[in-house]
Amino acid sequence: MPPVTKVSMGNWPRVQDGSSQPKLRDLFGLVREIVWSKVPEERRPGLLILIGLLLVADKVFVIGLPFVYGALIDSLGVGIELALPLGLVLAYGLFRIADTVLDNVMDMLMDRVSLRAIRRVTTDVYSHILRLPLSYHLDNRKGGLAQSVERGTRALEDLANVTLLGFLPIIIELVIAYILLFARYDVLSAMILAATMVLYLLAVVLFDRVRSRLVGRVNEAEDRVSDLIVEGLSYAETVKTFAAETRQARAVDAAMEDYRGRAMKVSVYFMLRQVTIALILSGSLVILLALTVPKVSTEALTVGGFVALAALILRLFQPLRGLGIVNRRILDSLRHTERMMSLFEVPNTITDQPGAPDLAPGPGTLRFEQVSFDYPSKGQVLSGLDFTAEGGRTTALVGPTGAGKSTIQKLLLRLYDPTEGAVRIDGQDLRAVRLDSARDALGVVPQDCVLFHDTIDANIRYARPDATDAAVREAARMAAFSDFVESLPLKYDTVVGDRGLKLSGGERQRLAIARAYLKNPRIFILDEATSSLDSATEAEIVRNFTTAGEGRTQLIIAHRLSTVMHADQILVLDGGSLVEQGTHEDLLSLGGLYADLWERQTEAKTEAGPDAGPAETSNRGG
Repeated sequence: MPPVTKVSMGNWPRVQDGSSQPKLRDLFGLVREIVWSKVPEERRPGLLILIGLLLVADKVFVIGLPFVYGALIDSLGVGIELALPLGLVLAYGLFRIADTVLDNVMDMLMDRVSLRAIRRVTTDVYSHILRLPLSYHLDNRKGGLAQSVERGTRALEDLANVTLLGFLPIIIELVIAYILLFARYDVLSAMILAATMVLYLLAVVLFDRVRSRLVGRVNEAEDRVSDLIVEGLSYAETVKTFAAETRQARAVDAAMEDYRGRAMKVSVYFMLRQVTIALILSGSLVILLALTVPKVSTEALTVGGFVALAALILRLFQPLRGLGIVNRRILDSLRHTERMMSLFEVPNTITDQPGAPDLAPGPGTLRFEQVSFDYPSKGQVLSGLDFTAEGGRTTALVGPTGAGKSTIQKLLLRLYDPTEGAVRIDGQDLRAVRLDSARDALGVVPQDCVLFHDTIDANIRYARPDATDAAVREAARMAAFSDFVESLPLKYDTVVGDRGLKLSGGERQRLAIARAYLKNPRIFILDEATSSLDSATEAEIVRNFTTAGEGRTQLIIAHRLSTVMHADQILVLDGGSLVEQGTHEDLLSLGGLYADLWERQTEAKTEAGPDAGPAETSNRGG
């Protein structure tokens, strides 16, 4: 197999797997990327400076509130003019208003910073997932994958806000308040408060480390629920066919029960955490106030000073509690982002070589040079396959099930790379040219035509978004699809439903043919492109393609030998190897595998009667 290359879509830091604890460097790395974009033109240094200045101003108002309140208490008394207390009341009110206004302005400004990052990381991770090899998409369920990306993007936004507008402000506020407490009151109170902070932080860290691991397990259960729900909805027709609605609902219920059990463990730990923290903070408050009350009795401290101290302690406890909340939210955010960020570490085996050129123009000659390929789950599918399909000619691939026919199409599209040998278009190894340019040269009608939940027009136009309406209509006509579309009430604006399931198999196939034709490729690959069509429609499409494909390479993978009997070259595959090669007449005269398949299909059609459609044998797939 070719060497594995890890492709990084951006410089996003990588968090740890679900069995480990998120590290501090993960936090710093993610926050740095959020607030300081790797794209220079997206950076907003002026905005960050403004947020910093507003943050400092806000903390000044917050810390000043207890002292304004204490001064207000001391100013109250019989015979005192009202000007001073009224002024202090006004100052208190203005401080609170300023705090609220600054908080909300900073939230708004931070959104301008973080939402840019959310856009970037969502685009980066989605782009990376789309570029991963087909094998990754076949091995992973989509529900949990989508859930992890959605959960991760939400967590990134919360991570930026809670770190910059939660964690840093709280640290600043604690430092300022602690200095004031030490300066204005006594050393013992400061030491008690310091011991309280140590106990509090120790409890928070111990509880939240365990809780973070439990949250990771909850996320796994949530992804499993999403997988089951998305699969059940995506394959609703199959579920109904087997009357399996109750079975699917029970599977989701069992997954939800697992989720509930894991979530309850998180809830229990959170309850124990909160009770422990409340005991620490309440005990500290009682001790501090008990030590201060005698000072008021001896007039060593005024009533206003006592009130200010109580308010300051409570003010300190608020950021302490906030620090615990921030710690929990940061750990949760890191845990929520871990699967999404780990997607960047998924190896991509299908990549462009550095400086790879575009596929050069040519007649469209296809060349397989001693190509071998194996699927990890199926073993070897192709073995030393060697053939040439001349440009501008029609080559057919036939053979029994599992012969490797459809695998050849996947190798041409470079959905996989060969284990050995080389696949070339006009003499150029597909691994040596830019991937997008090679795929642009190919127009494919797959065996299974899956469409987008959109209009007929949008699905045809997907091959060439800038195509004119006339070109779209011509593509539909060539695919013998236009009469059907024009008969619909909404015509080309008709929505085809999820995966195109509002259309019949034959209608989806004709739409896929129209889409491939609209692309105007150098090479057409038709993988059993007419298997769901009746004989008359099939014959019309074959005639249209004969005219439209003149001068272009056509590679036809077919199980109905009658549809390829006029091909310039027929390649017969069996067991992943080329066993026969020639024209229809040449192969019949050989009396080998092709002649046997032809005889069986002819006999089956004769036995079915003159009104029967083309016979099918075990020639599908591969």
